[in-house]
Amino acid sequence: MLLVIFIVFAIVFVGFQRRVLARPVNLRYVIQTRTDWYQQNVGSECILQRKNENGQWENSDDESISLHQIMLLLQELSGQSIESQRAFIINLNYHQIMSSEFMYFVRDAINKIGTRELIIEYTPQGKINKMQVWRLKQKLYKARILGVTLSSNITKLTPKKVKAIKTLIPLTDIMKCSLSTVQHSHWFQTNVDQIVRELNRSNHQTRLILIGKDDQKNRHFIKQLNFEDSNLMMVTSLQTNKESVA
Repeated sequence: MLLVIFIVFAIVFVGFQRRVLARPVNLRYVIQTRTDWYQQNVGSECILQRKNENGQWENSDDESISLHQIMLLLQELSGQSIESQRAFIINLNYHQIMSSEFMYFVRDAINKIGTRELIIEYTPQGKINKMQVWRLKQKLYKARILGVTLSSNITKLTPKKVKAIKTLIPLTDIMKCSLSTVQHSHWFQTNVDQIVRELNRSNHQTRLILIGKDDQKNRHFIKQLNFEDSNLMMVTSLQTNKESVA
């Protein structure tokens, strides 16, 4: 009986391991260029895409993909796609950062991108307890020692998401929000002073980047926010790089 249980467990484990380590089907990364107000290139963002039933590629936020699978997909990107970029930006969630391969991933990425800045963008997903927050901070602290720039992605801005990354502010170099979300968020506009104070309490300067279209209306809106000079505000647009892997 024990032998049967062991065999079943082994089969299940091997099947699970193959799914985790194998290259994901119908998934790919594409490079999108991030530019500032002055149309200056400020980095390359890796966007995960999934092929739908119609054979069309669309952006995906698949949380189940392992860090090992991410590494396999990134290997397929053309090196020429990021040759002229100032920074290399990759989005990771809690489970991907907590992977045993995370520090290897960081060292390998830094080695491959050379003098370019490596930005790891953490996206809060779900609730994590105090011990998990502590472990996450330890991993991110080690990555920052190696030269990684940490960005917290609160694109879909909510009070809960701001609270989720509040303890990470001392380690956070960049906070990214969606300009359209901010414009339609009464909560953000009524609490903007509090958010600025939280950012300014850090020992290092935290930049707030708003993702959106660069036009006069948006520029006027940003001026009305009256952020302090210590926080660099940038409205950025995303342009898909045509050299993305097919």
